[in-house]
Amino acid sequence: MRAILLLMVAVVCAVALPLAVAQTDPSVLYNLAKQAQIQVEIQISESSPSEAAVLLEQGTNRTEFILNSTTSEEAADHFLAAMEHFKEAFRLIDEGTSTDESIQPDHSEVLERMTRYYDQLKYLASVYDLDVDYAELDSMFAQARTQLENDESEVAQTLESVRHMVDVLRERVGVAAAEDDTARALEYAARYVEQLDRLVAGADALEVPSDVVVSLQQIRDQLDTATNSTLIISLIRETISIKENLDLEERDRLEVWIWQVENTITRLHDGSVLGNIEYNAATTSLDECKSLVADGDLSKADTRLGQLDDWLFNLEQP
Repeated sequence: MRAILLLMVAVVCAVALPLAVAQTDPSVLYNLAKQAQIQVEIQISESSPSEAAVLLEQGTNRTEFILNSTTSEEAADHFLAAMEHFKEAFRLIDEGTSTDESIQPDHSEVLERMTRYYDQLKYLASVYDLDVDYAELDSMFAQARTQLENDESEVAQTLESVRHMVDVLRERVGVAAAEDDTARALEYAARYVEQLDRLVAGADALEVPSDVVVSLQQIRDQLDTATNSTLIISLIRETISIKENLDLEERDRLEVWIWQVENTITRLHDGSVLGNIEYNAATTSLDECKSLVADGDLSKADTRLGQLDDWLFNLEQP
């Protein structure tokens, strides 16, 4: 999928750019360059070559110069320079990713990312007046920090436990947001039907007890026909309660996360936080994550989702 993104920029540079430049409309050139800039911003990470960050900055500066140009020729020059910077940045990011496959995940970076998202969830929980006991999660975060400081190998398992608990909190917040919104409740019901189908289908591999499978199937059937938002929310909360006690496999966790990020993208777009260009960039990156999960590249999917989640989180900050 990353190769596809790189190809997108290359195609724009080779084919679409002459057409755009011919229009000599600085606003058109600016929007095209901005779209490429956002693509790079989403894909770049701490593990990317430092040169990629420099190229991103140079391309961003050139993009801003477009609207300040005094002539159409000057705007076109800045546009072409910006796109060349972004294309080269994509190439370096792609090469850096392909050579870093064997590197172990940076646990400190993972913990920092989860801490930021946890803080956001706690704020949203207060907005929706959720009664949440944070003691256990706070303790797990503290344990992970101590293990990192002492370079203990057990930190990986602790982080997985933290991730699972944060996922549960994320779902509770999402349900609370949908409680007074019938349309969103119906959307949640459809999503949970799909998720429960996956859980039931993979029950043997997940070693889910037979009585729990029966309960999940019953909830799934009720959700499939439910139209009352109060009933839907009640059934989803029952599902979350059951899932909280299950040790879900990483693939299922990532699919849940993808769904949550997808909802965030839609919410930010509906709220005009994401313009059409940013929305297209975000959905393109999310499609990459879906493909990685489908291909079984769960570690890379986790990294990409983290980058996208961070980007969306920062967009919401005042």
